[in-house]
This record gives sequence, structure tokens and C-alpha cells, in this order.
Amino acid sequence: MPLLPRLKQNLPAIILFVFFLSLYIYTAAPTIYSGDSGEIAAAVNTLGLAHPTGFPLYMMIGKLFTLLLPIGDVAHHLNIFSALLTAISVALLFILLRSLGMGDISSILASIIFGFGRNTIWANAGTVNVYAISLFFTLILLNIFIKWKQNENKKYLYWYAIIFGLSLGGHVIMIVMGIPFLMMLWREVRIHRQFKILSGAIVLSLLPLSQYLYLWLAYTRNTVMTWGSVGSFRDFFNYITQRDYVNKIAARTLNSSVLFANTLVKFLISEFTIPFFIIILLGLFILARKNKHLFLLLISLVAANILIMFLYGNDNDLFILARYISIPYVVCAISLAYFFDTLFKLVSLKKKGGYILVLGVIFILIGLQLKTALAFNNRHNNFIINDFTENAFSSIDSDSIFITTGDPITGPAWYFQSINRRNDIIIISGDLVRYNWYIENLAKRYPDIINKKLLETQGVGNRLVEIFKDNISHRKIYSISNELKNENATAFEFVPIGLVNRIVLKDTDIREILTSSKEWQNYKLRNIKANFYKDAMVDNMTIYYIYALNNTGMAYFRNGFLDEGEYLLRKALDIGKDYRVESNLNQIIQQKLLIKH
Repeated sequence: MPLLPRLKQNLPAIILFVFFLSLYIYTAAPTIYSGDSGEIAAAVNTLGLAHPTGFPLYMMIGKLFTLLLPIGDVAHHLNIFSALLTAISVALLFILLRSLGMGDISSILASIIFGFGRNTIWANAGTVNVYAISLFFTLILLNIFIKWKQNENKKYLYWYAIIFGLSLGGHVIMIVMGIPFLMMLWREVRIHRQFKILSGAIVLSLLPLSQYLYLWLAYTRNTVMTWGSVGSFRDFFNYITQRDYVNKIAARTLNSSVLFANTLVKFLISEFTIPFFIIILLGLFILARKNKHLFLLLISLVAANILIMFLYGNDNDLFILARYISIPYVVCAISLAYFFDTLFKLVSLKKKGGYILVLGVIFILIGLQLKTALAFNNRHNNFIINDFTENAFSSIDSDSIFITTGDPITGPAWYFQSINRRNDIIIISGDLVRYNWYIENLAKRYPDIINKKLLETQGVGNRLVEIFKDNISHRKIYSISNELKNENATAFEFVPIGLVNRIVLKDTDIREILTSSKEWQNYKLRNIKANFYKDAMVDNMTIYYIYALNNTGMAYFRNGFLDEGEYLLRKALDIGKDYRVESNLNQIIQQKLLIKH
């Protein structure tokens, strides 16, 4: 086909791409965000080893993308990378729908609704994550499969094989897209008896798996972001099979299964709003009647995606379930297009005015969806994770040990060090010290701080206590947590210093530490308001500010600094209401009245 007609044919896809790329870039987070954002950004920037399964393709392509944009924040570049991949995915969806015989208007509407998807599609389009690249590969593979289905040219089988193999370096969920590949291989054997083509396709799908050599190279470099051990074949196998998370596999009880189902339905409905969810269900019925084979394939993809999510995870992971269910949303978009196409054909046959009316109602519903999704996903001025890390780091002296807890704190701390900020701090993840591989990796990097004899000690609390004992005489130690539930930790006291806590021996005079602390006057406190952020994980960071202010204020109060304590508790209430803070503030006020009288 000549270039001009091809451009004209694909003009809607180009417009969709430009529109959504602009939208996603505008609403993208300006730097690191919550969840795995900090960890993944640190791994990409240092070409390090991220958590299993390592995502080698994303690591390498992400690094290349950041090198193409050498100026500015690395995490922001990776946020833009997610926006680019998702915008391309929306355009690829339009091309897929046209290949399935849908009209331009139906395909455009379904693609727009898909692009405005609140919890998953748009949510993954503006942060550092490995889910946008999985969506991208899903739509490429579906487009190739439909091309193969329409003419069964072996070149499409070969292309599917290569790209499927590559996609497995993004996220393990891409194994679901092995279902169409198996269908293609089965047809080659059953119908055509082409065993040569079969073996060739299998080899082509396996060759890209050589990308997993990256994991070994990343491990040997032992950068600030080295999660796990792949030093031996056994270690490598345990890593890619996620042995560290074995307690999450097939762990759901009956009650947990019901909760999983309820959460899944909630996400499915809220992704596109209730009216469009009803239309999706009607569209599935139409799809089943018009294209039974396609319907069965798509349902099998949805079922496989949901089954993997059901078998992996526990109740604590349910709030992040939406990250992993992009494949079902592609199927939802196809169902929308089938419904719209059928509806428009019926309406246009009767009356043109009816067609315009229906189109108007759909655009009103899209407007309502956009309003809700924009409020949820507009992160262009969201600096809370970045500011939290900067604030915490500013409270820590040089050459100190910092014990972190939780992905929203540990990951960003790793990221800061990956961009050469506060490399003088030794970061130790309180969540990971349970693993022997983590102790071994730390001992290689910090042999003067971590003794390999620690491997003989069992339990997180016991290992942390041993680290305290070995280092507290010559290094300052800070932590996010303000306590350690361990019988051997009674020799230590946690003194609140802003967002962090200084760990000292019990007989230390903490009054001097408190009087020298000026953290809260110097912190960046941009948009620190409870219930300000739609993302629950991010909003929890504002709650932590309240928690930290309360602890610091009460520490001042218990040591006789009533005015300072009152100031900090009132500052906590400025962020959000909290009954404990209110109760503590009243206690200080009563104490001041007693002293006055």
C-alpha cells in the first residue's frame, strides 16, 4: 500500500497516540513514586538486579531510554517511558479492532475508554513500572495473532515466537500470551503437519530468553540495587521461580478467595465506570455470537490472568491487584467495540438523529469517566515520596546506618543513592535482613559493618540487634520504625529525630539529642494533607507524617519541653485529625495549666 493511503488509514491511531502520550506525560509523576517505583528506577539506573523475576528486558530498554534523555531526573524519564508504551498500546488497540472488522467510530470510542482506564491502564502510564511494557507486548502479540488467523502466513507465527520470547523479560504475567502461541503451534501440527515450522517457531521463542544472562551480570556487579542471588544455577532457579515468595503461592483460604473475588469485581467495575462495565458484559454476549473462536480465546486469556493472580498473593497484596490485570482490560475494550459496532449499525438503519443522540450519550459517559480517572491519576505535582526521602536523609548524619522498612521508603532511598545522593549512608532494609542472600550481599559491600557470622543468627529482630551491637559504638544508627519487638532490644532506645529515629543505648542522655534537632522547621512539606491523595499507599505517607510528629512531640513532652511538644502536635493536626494526637495535645495543655497555677 502506498504511503499516503496507509497514513490516512492509520490517522486515527496516530491521533490517539499523540493525544494519550500528551495526557500521560502531563499527568505523570515528576520523579519517583510509591510501590516498586524507587527500586525499579534504581535497578535501571545502575543496571542492577531488581526483585524476582528481574525483568531483564525492561532493565536494558529502560536504561537505553534514559540515556537518550541525558538531562533531568532518571525516574521522570522512566515515567515518560511508561507513558510512551501505554500511548502506543492505545494506538495498537485501535489497529487491532480495525483488523477485527470494527468501524472507525467504534474502534476510536473503545480505544478512548480503554486509555482512560482508571486503576490499571492510566495508573501504570505515569510511573516507573514493568506493567506498561507488558501491555505493549500484549497488544503487539494480539495484532500478530489476528494477522496469522486471517491468512495463516508462517511469518506471523515466527514473529509471534520471537516477540513472545522477548516479552517474558518484562513481567511473568506475559506467560498468559503463550496460549495463542500454543494454538498456532497446534494448528501447524494438526492441520499442516509442518514439524519443521513447529520446531523453528519454538527455537525462535527460546532464543530471546538469553536476555536472562543479564541477571548474572547484574548480580556480579553488586550495585546498590542487588536483590537476590543468582551466583549458581540453583540460586538462579530459585530466583526466577520466586522462591522467596513461596509463602504467597496457593495460600488463599476460603475467606481470602471471597475477598479476592470482591476486590477483582470492584476493580473491573471502577476501571471503566459502571455504565461501561454493563456495556462490556453485553459486548461479550455479542462477541460470543459473532465470533465464537475469538471469544473462547479471549476468555481463556482472562481466566489464565486471573488464575495466576489468584494462585499468587495474599490478602495484603489485594490493594495492588489492579496492576496485574491489563490483559482482561484489553478484552473489555474489544467487547466495547463489538457492542458499539452493533449498536451503531442498528441505530443508523433507523434514524440518523438517533445515531447522533447515542454518540452524545457515550461522550457524556466518557467525560464522566475522564473526570474520575483524572482525579485519580493526575500526579504531575506529586512530590511526596521524593520529599519524604529528602527529609529523612536530611535528618541522618554522614557515615550512619539507616534501617528502612517498606517499599515506599526503601526503594526511594536506593534510588537516591543510585543518582549519587547521600552515598555516605549505609541503607539496610529491615524487611530483607531475614534472607541469607541479603546478608551476604551486604557483607560484600560493607565488610566493616556486616559480619558474615550474622548468617548464624535467626530471625529479623535478632539480626538487627546484632547489627546494632556491632556498630553503635562507632556509627550513628537511624531507623524508620520507632521500636523493635525483640527481647534482646531492651538495651536500646529509639529517639525520634523528625521522620526517623536515632537508635541509642538506654543510658544515653536524649535531652541533648532533642534540643539539637531542628528537623521539622527545615523539612519540605508540599501537599502534606491527610486524604489529599487518591492512592491509598501514597496517602499513608501523610499519615506517617502525623505519626512521626506525634512521637517527636511526645518525646519532647516526656523530657520537659512542653512548648516544643505542643507545637509539633498542633502541626500534626494541621495535616489531619487523629484522636491520639488530640488526646496527647490535651495532656500537654493540662500539664501546662497545672504548672501555670
